[in-house]
Amino acid sequence: MRRTNIEFEVEAGLTLRGWLFTPEGDAGPHPAVTMAHGYGGVKEFGLERFARAFAEAGFVVLVHDHRNFGASDGEPRGDIDPWRQIGDWRRAISFLESLPEVEATASAYGERAMPAATPSSWARAIGACAAL
Repeated sequence: MRRTNIEFEVEAGLTLRGWLFTPEGDAGPHPAVTMAHGYGGVKEFGLERFARAFAEAGFVVLVHDHRNFGASDGEPRGDIDPWRQIGDWRRAISFLESLPEVEATASAYGERAMPAATPSSWARAIGACAAL
């Protein structure tokens, strides 16, 4: 299992940053999971152990900080806008699915606080959704 620092662009020219965990061995493609804390948590608040477990089970895992938090861009710092976070989730999923080691039809996402904010239109693109 390998952890790499990543970044991807979202609306307003902001950059979100996080970690990409990839399984050892074959180049894939692999099913994928994307994770972030709901609202104001950052990736260092306990998501790494889940990401490592998924990667050891053969998944590619993207863990990111929401805009205005942690390593990601955005002002004012600490400002929570759930609708922008949902848009950023969409870009995180698109980024993850664009990676050659990811099987784009086998994606899931997990979060720790706001499963009710999950747009039902994602159901076609996401194989599973879990509140951790």
